[in-house]
Amino acid sequence: MLVGTSARGRPIYAVRQGNPAASKIMLAVGVIHGNEKAGKKIITAVRGTPIPVDGDVQVWTIQSMNPDGMAARTRRNARSVDLNRNFPTGWSR
Repeated sequence: MLVGTSARGRPIYAVRQGNPAASKIMLAVGVIHGNEKAGKKIITAVRGTPIPVDGDVQVWTIQSMNPDGMAARTRRNARSVDLNRNFPTGWSR
């Protein structure tokens, strides 16, 4: 599923596995820094793991939140933003 596009218009896709009506939802992102590729392998492994559709969990995976950084092999995105340092603050538990 297309969930967005990068600063340069590259697509950002998410894949959902498991029960769409589950109350427990997990998100796993593989690549935030474009020059760090290990997360891509982890997401491939997670996507290859069967998640029961009759359980109470759904797993969302995004292989890369920074496709521009991956293309340029750099930590930052096309706007020179380090996405890992750009999350909102003040989250509640």
